[in-house]
Amino acid sequence: MNSDKLKTLFTFEDLYILSGIILIFLTVYFAVAGLIKSSRMANDQKRRTLSHIRALLLTFFNNEPFNKLIEQGHIYLAQPPLFKINKGSKGIYIKDEQDLENYIVQNSKDLKKIKKNTKEYEKNIQLEKSKLNIQRFKGLGEMNPEELWNTTLNPETRNLLKVQYSKNLQKDQDLIQTLMGNDVAARKDFIVDNAINVVNLDI
Repeated sequence: MNSDKLKTLFTFEDLYILSGIILIFLTVYFAVAGLIKSSRMANDQKRRTLSHIRALLLTFFNNEPFNKLIEQGHIYLAQPPLFKINKGSKGIYIKDEQDLENYIVQNSKDLKKIKKNTKEYEKNIQLEKSKLNIQRFKGLGEMNPEELWNTTLNPETRNLLKVQYSKNLQKDQDLIQTLMGNDVAARKDFIVDNAINVVNLDI
């Protein structure tokens, strides 16, 4: 449910009451989702739902008075690892592409001798990747409950990203309105105009 669109349909008091219902629903949903076994169908459904919920929740928190939570630095996103390197019965979790490259370089004597950003360097990076059993996570739904806790939720080890507005708040609001508002044509134009700039798109 897109809270930015709801502003044209409900009063603020209505939205405030509705927000409580939504948060209660999400609490129950995540409690149940954490208990779902890792069948392929359940994983795919959780992945799509969790990703979509994040966008909708951020849109919700962008509305007054909840935007104060963002302005005061109280909203964070959990950052699950992007990769898992399977080595026998053990797994090594890697944050992102850069960390994966660093891991490969650190464990290769030959790569340490090659200059970065050269064709030879890139060729050897790909060669070393092919030797590893690398699993790329598409979303939280691909993890079992124990993995999710150890890599993403454990307060002692988790990696969090603070949600912040840029220095140009009006530009932020215009972008949110374009992507999450009622103007379908404006959203389509934005996607078409910026499609060429997309990197590492997962479909």
